[in-house]
Amino acid sequence: MRNRKGGFIARRPHPVPPRAFEELVSEHLDSLYRTALRLVGGGVADAEDLLQDAVLRAFEHFSQLRNQDAGRS
Repeated sequence: MRNRKGGFIARRPHPVPPRAFEELVSEHLDSLYRTALRLVGGGVADAEDLLQDAVLRAFEHFSQLRNQDAGRS
């Protein structure tokens, strides 16, 4: 979906409890960052971009998570 200026508008299909998402991401942030660093070959900026994209995508699909209190699978 685009706005009047041609930019994209992010949509959320279902309300997401932001606190629950924040707690889950915070719990795993260091591990996620280390994994991103390995995936991009150690480039800090690339790892940060990858992590940002992954967290955004996880946020967009968080409502589909069966057990939002679950830890690492």
